Amino acid sequence: MLALLLTVSPAEAARRTVHDTKGDASARLDITRFTVRNTSKRISAVIHVKNLRKTGVFQQRYYDSTFDTLLSYGMQVRRDRKGHLHVHAFRDDENGDNNISCSGVRGHWLIGRNLVTTSMPVRCATGVAFNPLHVYAASFDPGDLGVADSTRSFAVQRN
Repeated sequence: MLALLLTVSPAEAARRTVHDTKGDASARLDITRFTVRNTSKRISAVIHVKNLRKTGVFQQRYYDSTFDTLLSYGMQVRRDRKGHLHVHAFRDDENGDNNISCSGVRGHWLIGRNLVTTSMPVRCATGVAFNPLHVYAASFDPGDLGVADSTRSFAVQRN
């Protein structure tokens, strides 16, 4: 049994899931679960939403240990009223959030599965320690200011 635990642990350490309270935001922006995978090449995330609809904004942030005290990076996926998907990576530093150009950034808005997925190459986020990587997710209503829902911050080891 111990041998089985030792062989499974490293693979599991690169992925972590947290659950979020259901019903604490409008259903289309209500994050229920957030899973992050942290590898040497890529950071991938899956945001489960109670009842995903046509519009909204979902964002996740990646940072070393304490949010908003150091350099951080993130991904944002926004779907506008016309159904166009806008995906970008950003850097948050002393000058605020700024979009960055980095090939290999991907995002998907899967209404039928109530999922928003993102994937960003690690090379897009220079200056951030990735072991462990600290993360959290948030949702926003495009017409309102402020966060609609957010998960707690958590650490994800790198495989």
